[in-house]
Amino acid sequence: MILKILNSDHQILKRKWFTLLVILEFMLVLYAAMLNSLVVSLFEEIVADTSFVSAVINTVSSIAIFYYCAYKKPGTLLLTLTLIFSPLELLRLFVLYRTMAKVTQGWILGIFLVTYTILTVWWYLLTFQLRRQNQQIQLEAVLASSEYLTALSHLQTTTNLEELDSQFYEAIKERPHLFVKNLQKEYELQKRRFID
Repeated sequence: MILKILNSDHQILKRKWFTLLVILEFMLVLYAAMLNSLVVSLFEEIVADTSFVSAVINTVSSIAIFYYCAYKKPGTLLLTLTLIFSPLELLRLFVLYRTMAKVTQGWILGIFLVTYTILTVWWYLLTFQLRRQNQQIQLEAVLASSEYLTALSHLQTTTNLEELDSQFYEAIKERPHLFVKNLQKEYELQKRRFID
C-alpha cells in the first residue's frame, strides 16, 4: 500500500515536472520569436528567422532528451546538470532582456521574463525532487538485483577476515559506485564480527 502511494506520488511529480518543462521550452520559442521581430523592426530589413528556427529545434530536442533520460527512465545525470546550469540560463535571459529593453518598450519582455523566472524556479524545485526520487529508484533497483544479493550473501557467509576482504574486493571491482557504497556497510558490519 505504501509503495503504491509512493509510486503514485512519483508519477504525479513526473507529470508536473514534464508539463512545466514543455511550457518553459515553448516560452523560449516565443521569446526567440519576440526577439526576432524586434531585431527586424530595429534594423528595418528582412532577416532569416534563424534564432526562431534554432529555438524550435532546441525545444524539440530538449523535450525528447529530457523525456527519455529523466521521465521515461529514472536517470539522474541530466537532472544534476540541469540543477547546475539552470541558474546560468536565467542569467542569460536577464542579460538579453537588459539589452533589448534599451531599444524597445521593456514592459512586455519584463512580464514575460518574470513569468518565465517564476516557472523556472518552480521547475528547478521539481527537478531537485525528481532527481532525489530517481536516485532512490536506482538504489532500490541495485539492492533488488541478483548480483547485489549474491555479493551480499557471500559477505554474510564468510568464515574469516581474509575471506571477507577477498569477497568484498572482488565484489566492488565488478560493481558500480552505488554497489560499493551499500556493500561497504555490510562489509564493516561483518568485519566487526571477526575483530570483536
